Amino acid sequence: MTEDSSLAVPRNTYDWIEANQTQIKCLAMNGADAAFSMYMAVQHFEPGGVTWWWLAYDSLLATAALWGCLAPPKEYFEEQFSGDNLKCQCAQVAGQLFVEFNDPSGNRVREAQSEPGQAKNIQSTGSSDGYLSCTWDMVDGVINIKQIPATGKSRPIWFIVPNKGTQCCLGSPTIPPTQPYPLPYEFGDYENLCGTQVKLIDSCIDKFGLVQNFYQVREDFRNCDGSINVYFYWESVRGPYIYNFGGLATSWWGINSRPYYAPPHPDADPCPCSSSSPTNEKPVLEGSWVTTRWISDQKMEHSGRRLRKLFRYRSKGGRFLPELTAWWTNFQWEAGDTLVIHKDAWWGTPQVWARDAEEGKRVIRFAGSEAGIDPDKDGQWAVSSSSSPRYGMSGTMKVHLKEGFPWIASRPGPNFPNYLAQPVDP
Repeated sequence: MTEDSSLAVPRNTYDWIEANQTQIKCLAMNGADAAFSMYMAVQHFEPGGVTWWWLAYDSLLATAALWGCLAPPKEYFEEQFSGDNLKCQCAQVAGQLFVEFNDPSGNRVREAQSEPGQAKNIQSTGSSDGYLSCTWDMVDGVINIKQIPATGKSRPIWFIVPNKGTQCCLGSPTIPPTQPYPLPYEFGDYENLCGTQVKLIDSCIDKFGLVQNFYQVREDFRNCDGSINVYFYWESVRGPYIYNFGGLATSWWGINSRPYYAPPHPDADPCPCSSSSPTNEKPVLEGSWVTTRWISDQKMEHSGRRLRKLFRYRSKGGRFLPELTAWWTNFQWEAGDTLVIHKDAWWGTPQVWARDAEEGKRVIRFAGSEAGIDPDKDGQWAVSSSSSPRYGMSGTMKVHLKEGFPWIASRPGPNFPNYLAQPVDP
């Protein structure tokens, strides 16, 4: 979509993106480029939780299927994101608390926020009243709150560097090491000033659970028609969200830094791409995460691949894994272009692309019965749709089986297949 403001750019720019966005997206799915996207996306840590890179990988797979692209294998990211420079949310023994952020010039800055050996666990992070804050446990059990001014700081990450020779807590999220910026993509004869260059600048996971990229586009046709134009765009479910350079440079200081970083994504809640977005008051999350993955009976016409979906929520049902698997295994639903979301309740923000609003609510109500919540009484519904034929595609969805095992788990992002659940014949 184009903006209804001074930031909007001419229609012909929109047409060029529409004609080339699939190729650009698939280029951004190459190994190093996809690792950069996931790194940028998982830098955002919400209060009370963290985006783990393997959850971002689930989003990457779903996005690749929608665009008809091939995503790198999971082993590639395991190799890229491993290393000795550990950044933990919980230290096995003890460690030192740090915060990293981008300064106004785009430089990455790291500052110690405790003495070595003081920090044990990060409870939550957030921002309010002009300050960035971190609530953390000291090794002696005392809860501490550290605050620093937010002005001039973006992309803050709070983490603990464990004592030498020790590790992060078992099962604790770790922050992936920095990934280099990808090489630009070129169209036409860009080298001879008669083509277009596209740079992948930023990425986030939107509120629909899809990986969206932010690009800089430089059209240089000085040896053709004498023109040159620079603009940026976010991918979104409603189409490209485009900014011209001049308008964005006067309204978003991230474009005046080096390297660039993106303004808030229009479909982020809150934006995973910038610490400048407002902090929303959220209910306290309760229960344990349940993660399910789905695959369509039919193959998509445009890609020849099956539609894939991720659905998750928090549960107080207390079911063991075989019981949880039995609950979901025979359930089916019809995917489509209507997005149904349930929000403002303790079980997270479950959402589903369904045939219509009632079908989406049926899926979420079924999950609510397992979780111990009535979505019609607690929280509220939100329904929207996408005009893009790529998003909200139709299909009969069933639980995805991997090696005969259902992809269902009572934790936020398991390494499937789920060998603890009962196998089901395909």
